[in-house]
Amino acid sequence: MILHLHRDGGRLAFRGDAFGRPLPEEELAHAVRFLYSGWRAPVLEGRGVLHALWAIHRGAAAPFVHYAPEVLEASELLPLVLRVVAAGRVVPAIVDGEARWRAVCLPEECDAERFHLLVDQWMRTAASTPLTRAQTRKCAALVAEDAWLNALRSPQPALPLQDATFAASLLPWSEPLYEGGRNALPLRPGRTDAGWRLEVTQRSPEALRLLGQAIAIAPTLAFPQPWSDAHFARILREAIPALRAAAFTVELPAELENTVPTLTETAVALEGEQVRVERTVEVAGTVLSEAEAQAILDAGESLTYVHGVWRAIDLDALRQALERLGPPLLPKRRALPLLLSGAMRPSPDAQDVQNFLRAFGEPQEDVELPLREVLRPYQAQGVCWLLRAAKHGLGVCLADDMGLGKTLQTIAFLLSRQSPALVVAPLTVLPVWERELARWAPHLRVYRHDGPERIGGLGFAKVAEAADVTLTAYNYLWRDYATLRRVAWQTLVLDEAQFIKNPATQQAQAARALPAAFRLALTGTPLENRLDDLWSLLDFLNPGLFGPRREFAERYASPAKLRRAVAWFLLRRLKTDPAIRAELPPKIEQDHYAALTEAQAAAYDLALFEYARDARQRPEGGRTGAALVLLSRLRQICDGVEEGEAGFDSGKWLVLLPLLEEILAGGESVLIFTQFLFAGAALQRLVSERLGRPVPFVHGSLSAAERREQIAAFNRDSRPGVLILSLRTGAFGLTLTKASHVVHFDRWWNPAVEAQATDRVHRIGQTRTVVVHRLICRGTLEERIDRLLRDKQILADTIVAPTPAAILAKLPVGTLLNALRRDGALAARH
Repeated sequence: MILHLHRDGGRLAFRGDAFGRPLPEEELAHAVRFLYSGWRAPVLEGRGVLHALWAIHRGAAAPFVHYAPEVLEASELLPLVLRVVAAGRVVPAIVDGEARWRAVCLPEECDAERFHLLVDQWMRTAASTPLTRAQTRKCAALVAEDAWLNALRSPQPALPLQDATFAASLLPWSEPLYEGGRNALPLRPGRTDAGWRLEVTQRSPEALRLLGQAIAIAPTLAFPQPWSDAHFARILREAIPALRAAAFTVELPAELENTVPTLTETAVALEGEQVRVERTVEVAGTVLSEAEAQAILDAGESLTYVHGVWRAIDLDALRQALERLGPPLLPKRRALPLLLSGAMRPSPDAQDVQNFLRAFGEPQEDVELPLREVLRPYQAQGVCWLLRAAKHGLGVCLADDMGLGKTLQTIAFLLSRQSPALVVAPLTVLPVWERELARWAPHLRVYRHDGPERIGGLGFAKVAEAADVTLTAYNYLWRDYATLRRVAWQTLVLDEAQFIKNPATQQAQAARALPAAFRLALTGTPLENRLDDLWSLLDFLNPGLFGPRREFAERYASPAKLRRAVAWFLLRRLKTDPAIRAELPPKIEQDHYAALTEAQAAAYDLALFEYARDARQRPEGGRTGAALVLLSRLRQICDGVEEGEAGFDSGKWLVLLPLLEEILAGGESVLIFTQFLFAGAALQRLVSERLGRPVPFVHGSLSAAERREQIAAFNRDSRPGVLILSLRTGAFGLTLTKASHVVHFDRWWNPAVEAQATDRVHRIGQTRTVVVHRLICRGTLEERIDRLLRDKQILADTIVAPTPAAILAKLPVGTLLNALRRDGALAARH
């Protein structure tokens, strides 16, 4: 659910929407009650909005609510509004024919309209005196002054009387308060032998009035001068921020602004295999040594006389900077990413450091590459890049887009490397490696380590050392770790390396611990959801090189710095790159909308009704599981088959059948992806009956041999054919360029998974235009998910996450039901 803030007459009010649809007032009230503990009445306007904004500002937010930008901005402005009101910088006025409260000064860089609206709402609720019915009836007969005063303290600002003379008379009364637009307090701090003084450089009555208001906001200014260093430091720390928050512009010299120190690291020399690092702290242009910075911190005085100038220093930030200081000597491998990213600067006088860094930027000398005759230009560049990385002994990630030939580039690289090499891949991808190695490197000895009869112990070590390439699957990394570590691998390759994106898993830990002279990761998605995904990958490639996970997140929080840091270790080419796009066929995407059959519509509504019926009796802790069951059930109903049910009644079938006949009649083949095993089985039966010949269905319940045979049979058949695949089993590691059409029978939460499935067809080697068809049931959950993914709304980022039910299950029952119900169906009652 997304919560918005809007103007409703003279009031501020919340409105909400879920899945792009307005939220009913009852459900909105229920949602707002969660904003902070103690909420009693479902007040959604006036004083209630101000309370809610204050709760959001203090961090009391409902876990299932996303706040639109205007809500967050208003919550941040509210403390400033209170300061302006407390300082008396508010006047009543007539604005566009309405009685309004206005701020006579505005904080810098704020939304003026929103700030005035919040001031008006605060004053209107604070001064509110409800009118009786008799008073309301008399409003039409009131004189302008009375009507204005009544409108200022009532929820509705509209004036029943329009008196231009009265409105004009208000201007001379309020104009003096608006002089300058903002408060300018001309202060000049200075220090004498007796102490600090703060002089007012302008002696006008207006300046003195402003000084009086400033003292009311910051009473410490009224202490007799001269001030001690400690008192002046307190003024800088407390009084100046309070004045600025109340819209006073206080001009201080740069050295007296509360300066946040920055840490600078400089590589000054190479000493063997280590880099000598000099670390300094910079404060407003003044460079402090580590000893000077520590002395300031030990003194505990934020106002410090340093290098002949008085400076105000943020001691907390200085303490954090000093805590980040490391040892004066760093191993070359540890200093390398810092130098490459610019986080550490090489000293201009350190020629040895300059030469060390320059060596990593030198391109690989032109060598006679294996498979040069079949490598495309960008693939040859990729192999040279791998050879350069291996020369320096630093692991890298080949992150080319799916279908651009990462396997071929790796085989060409392995032909230039000493054996033995270990290639780890998903079980379904191992046959692809066997086939590609046999095709491009038939003289390499390949051993496949999998299955119940695989060799262990010393026997494995002898076989693997005698082979050039050993193939194994991810599930054996941890299970057979003691066996795999017996071999001193020259090269360790992880294909589909996103399998280790969670660094806490056993297989990720085993991959990092395996000994290898060179490590290579292959993945089309190096960063899927979080920065931790990338850290896990980089830590596998070069253990410890990028530091601990938390340090990595802090040091490379800047996207620009992150790109510079990983650029040397990650090579990524996209299908949209001009040099590659010309080598790929066009791709066309089409959406096909299907209507639910009567049976589907009845089943859909029944599922919502049963969920609503059981909602009140369901325990609090059971909501997540119940929501997950509901979402899965609705998607199955859209497919036309539910788990455990034998029937198949789907509006999608009425769309799919003519589509398949048209594709096959054109002499082309098609892949059909579904996420549900029983839907795939039903499709297999129905399509086979329609075509009069068996149609294969590849899914995770088949053995690896059975899957290989199904795919081989599809590829061998010279006739146009249909291959049905489960989304998770067929989404990676397969090359199926016989087909030129892809049908997604149902939508997945994460479009990246669908893209991986599509790339089984849209890849190097495909010579025909690829057409992607998505089947969507109109007016259902599927269409709303599609709309969110297409429009990239705020909630879409949550829904496409791996666990959407964790968010959706926290919605109130009515909210969830209204978001999921069919278009045109009555809202489910509960």
